[in-house]
Amino acid sequence: MNTKSVVAALLATVFMAGSSHAITLTNEDDATYQVEVVLGEGDGSTKQFALESGETLADVCTEGCTVRLDNGATQEFGGDETIFVEDGKFVVSE
Repeated sequence: MNTKSVVAALLATVFMAGSSHAITLTNEDDATYQVEVVLGEGDGSTKQFALESGETLADVCTEGCTVRLDNGATQEFGGDETIFVEDGKFVVSE
């Protein structure tokens, strides 16, 4: 493979990785949480799932959404955060 091909492949990989925006949600607690994701801005579409201890879910939502835990924790997100559940609360990775 020539140098130009290698550089082109690397650039394509970087741009593809950089263009992906989606929430990743990881449960750092010992408890399993029931999670509800309200998609978009009030269109009413929801996703529900169980988030087990230590589990990570990718692509929870790709645009703005509201995430709720069954313990009452609720927060709005823009769609490109890495979020951890710690002590029953959302912690956004910096």
